[in-house]
Amino acid sequence: MNIEELREKLIRAGVHPGLYSIAQTASESESYSLMRDGSAWAVLYKERGTFTEIGSDLSETQGCLLLLQLLSEAMCLGGPTKSGGS
Repeated sequence: MNIEELREKLIRAGVHPGLYSIAQTASESESYSLMRDGSAWAVLYKERGTFTEIGSDLSETQGCLLLLQLLSEAMCLGGPTKSGGS
């Protein structure tokens, strides 16, 4: 999986875009970022303005799968979803 496939999958799943950021740092608090770190990728979580590294030195596929897993778990635990629709 690459970042374009991940974006498409998250949009189709209705994951609120404020919960994640791909290839840039998250602007929202309590959100995830998938960032390029040199030749590797890292997954970060931002809470109250502080970033916590969840995974580092990952391939693009590993980073995408980790972010997808984290967001899937957050959604199953009753995390925020895209508004509208039932």
